[in-house]
Amino acid sequence: MRLKHEINYAALGLKKSPGFTFILILTLALTLGALIAAFNLNQLISFKDLPYPNVEQLYVFKQNEIRADKNSVGGQLVGAQFNAYEQGKAFSTSALISQTRGILISEPSEPMLISLYVSAEYFELLNVPFTKGKGFTLSKEIKDAKPEAVISYDLWQTQFSGRKDILGHSVQFQDDFFTIVGVMDDTFSEPKPYALYGKSQIILPIAFSEYKQNDWHNIPRNLASLIKINSTQTEAEAQHLLSKIIDKEIKSTKIGERYAGIQVKAHLTSLTHAIRGDNSRISLSILIASIILLFIAFANVVNLYLSHIAKKQHHLAICASVGATPKAIFKRLFIESFLITFISAIFALLISAWLMIFIKEIAAGTLPRLNELNLDLSALLFSFIVSLFLAILLAYFGSKVVNYDALKNQLTASGKGTSSQVSNKIRQLLIISQVCFTGLLLLATSMILQNSLLIVHKPLGINVANVISLQIDAGKKYKTPAEKKQLLEQVKNKFLHNPIIENVSKNLVSPLRSGDFSAPLVDSDNKSYGIFGFSAIDIDYFELLQQPILYGRNFNKAEITEQQKVAVISETVANSVFNKTNAVGESIRFSANSPYKVIGVTSDHFNAFTHKLYQGNIYLPLRTFRLNILLKVKPDMLFSKIEILEQLHQVDPSLRILEFLELEQTQKDLVYHYNLAAWLAGALSLLALMLACAGIYGVISYASQIRRYELGIRIALGAKHKRIMYLVIKDSFKPILIGIIACLSLAALISIFANETLMLLGQPDFKQVVAATILLMIFSLLACILPVKKVIKADPIRALRNE
Repeated sequence: MRLKHEINYAALGLKKSPGFTFILILTLALTLGALIAAFNLNQLISFKDLPYPNVEQLYVFKQNEIRADKNSVGGQLVGAQFNAYEQGKAFSTSALISQTRGILISEPSEPMLISLYVSAEYFELLNVPFTKGKGFTLSKEIKDAKPEAVISYDLWQTQFSGRKDILGHSVQFQDDFFTIVGVMDDTFSEPKPYALYGKSQIILPIAFSEYKQNDWHNIPRNLASLIKINSTQTEAEAQHLLSKIIDKEIKSTKIGERYAGIQVKAHLTSLTHAIRGDNSRISLSILIASIILLFIAFANVVNLYLSHIAKKQHHLAICASVGATPKAIFKRLFIESFLITFISAIFALLISAWLMIFIKEIAAGTLPRLNELNLDLSALLFSFIVSLFLAILLAYFGSKVVNYDALKNQLTASGKGTSSQVSNKIRQLLIISQVCFTGLLLLATSMILQNSLLIVHKPLGINVANVISLQIDAGKKYKTPAEKKQLLEQVKNKFLHNPIIENVSKNLVSPLRSGDFSAPLVDSDNKSYGIFGFSAIDIDYFELLQQPILYGRNFNKAEITEQQKVAVISETVANSVFNKTNAVGESIRFSANSPYKVIGVTSDHFNAFTHKLYQGNIYLPLRTFRLNILLKVKPDMLFSKIEILEQLHQVDPSLRILEFLELEQTQKDLVYHYNLAAWLAGALSLLALMLACAGIYGVISYASQIRRYELGIRIALGAKHKRIMYLVIKDSFKPILIGIIACLSLAALISIFANETLMLLGQPDFKQVVAATILLMIFSLLACILPVKKVIKADPIRALRNE
């Protein structure tokens, strides 16, 4: 009953100060909500176990090419990957996996789907849950796999309207017919290392993919294996056994001559590490920023709460005079504080739930496992612990400003400067901490902001206005390179006769896309120069994109027709390989015995998706193993996908569009997350700055008010107004300057111990930091001037009365 009485009493006291209560709860709820969301994200990415059985035994298996002691885990020899899968069954269980895209031809709308080709073991290794049906029938050999399909829950609901008889339904995907045998549950979390294009919508047997067991010439980057090693086996042992299989297979085929002097070894990465990667660092950075933001907000809350305690001195004096002990006073303050933090935590949970939905939307495809992000028991427990901790801190700081012995005599005191107030040391500590934490947060967000803006505003180097990129699917009707070449020429001519088309170019791959199309360069001794972007083009490519040729010349028709061994390279490739920009006449090599003569050097173009993987591009005469064209539409003209498809059907009704990219929009999509990061960093900086400035204003305003008696005496004795201003500003700016020095010192220490992380984020922009510091000082100056002006303008007699 006593506790209930104390709670009711505290609630009544807060009700009497609605403005104070609202500000405290709002400040804590906003920042605590951000902290809870960041805590949940960090826990999910860095600590929560992956939802797969025996995850500690699961590894991503790829091949590692070692050239002159340089490792390259990129393109995969298809034959080696398939044979390692077959022969590795003696000591492991594995599943071949390759994600791509294709068209569901059996549906009238012919939607393009993200497809995942796997061997039957995939479903068992990941314990894939099913809403309906099951996984593939296990076959003795890959080639014997049945034409079965498993679809995602979303595809079942959207494309097939959730039909109950979906099992056994036949669909045509690309040129093959499949029977649907299962619908994956919506809760399944697909491992991100294999989801190159996003969440897979249809899963098909690897036997029906473009890759075959005896293929030793195709070197794709989207082929890998999921492998489960035996519990009695180490990662190093499994890696050694797989490397032996790969080495033996390469030496037994003709490709062994091409790989003379090159080691190809197995490369195993634990599935946990492959999924988490650098994302743990990102989530930890968000958590640290949220904690700092909470510290800044809490400093404001402490300031307001101490002001609230100072106003309650008369009430506390009555309590002390009738026998209340210091412990009882602390208990009363704690109950009131906990009531504030507990209500804040309830609202914070609602805010964090909204933030997590927001994170799922904006970070989809960027961070792993976001479909699992939600409020759970750990989040509730975390919010309760934090609110309890904050309540204890508030009560502690509140009790520290209460002079128990003075309280008993306060009822008979004159009141002129004798009542207990928040000590000067505590006020200065609040200002120092707020300035320091705000400065650190501004430095961190400045680095993110600067790095993001550099990418968002980096010149493309090409003109993509009104340019559309089309990847055409010709099916199996056009089998030979000559047939495909003729088809592309017919398509090009068809579009050139369209009055709204300005130019058309045949090429291998769009210059801007969310995909990796690259190739390694080596010298005559197979020493690696690195990996660079790769494309094959016709003579209209550079003109269409307005990409200037700096040295040498473009391809001519004969070089393209005969596919001669000539190349045009960009500036970065020339400088990286030859240490000079004008590399015309030099030779580049994809393998030691295959030189290509450089006939031209062009300017670089920027792709936000690949800029971290490689820079610089290589262009060869047009190849036709991938059918892609660029359309330059005349200004102020529109050319829709449906209209383009109609034009294609006039060439051949069986043609389909596999990839449709409006390059201006593609560029916006590629930098979307960087743009968003810049906005969020800017918003976070502004919020931190506003919280800090409000807190500093409150502390200095409060300090000025309790000095009214002193200032009134000075005014009465004839002190000039400028002198009064100078005194207040001088005293107030000391803790602000100390806070700035502490911030810079702490930032320097952090940079020493975490240099690698800071380098990844980029260097802070000096102008931004200076601007934020100046803004902070301007607000602090206003916080000093405005309260003192009230005292100066008021009647000195009122100040002497200390009213």
